[in-house]
Amino acid sequence: METFTIHDMLINSTDLSKILCNFGIRNISDCESERDLSPEPKDINQTVRIILYSLIFLLSVVGNSLIIAVLVRNRRMRTVTNLFLLSLAVSDLLVSLVCIPFTLIPNLMKDFIFGTGICKLVMYFMGM
Repeated sequence: METFTIHDMLINSTDLSKILCNFGIRNISDCESERDLSPEPKDINQTVRIILYSLIFLLSVVGNSLIIAVLVRNRRMRTVTNLFLLSLAVSDLLVSLVCIPFTLIPNLMKDFIFGTGICKLVMYFMGM
């Protein structure tokens, strides 16, 4: 049983029946029926997470692909600094292709659905 202080209860709840349920003063069946009647809040966290992951994934793939295309096509751009930027763009593209989808989907589903082989392979690439 969790311990609550009166101050915590008064701040978190203005309903007397909730306070009594949390302190264990009311009947358990009454408290459970009140919990069932309360509406479930919409999971806006999951929606925001999907939108942000998608935006980061899209910007990363498009941006790094453009950098790679510019540095590979133009011969004048092949300096030591630009080759370093090319390797950074390739590694960032691989990270976004390997890590973002295999992080978002298991976080949303609360389970890794791709199998143990892919799990080991993705964890290896994430570690590299």
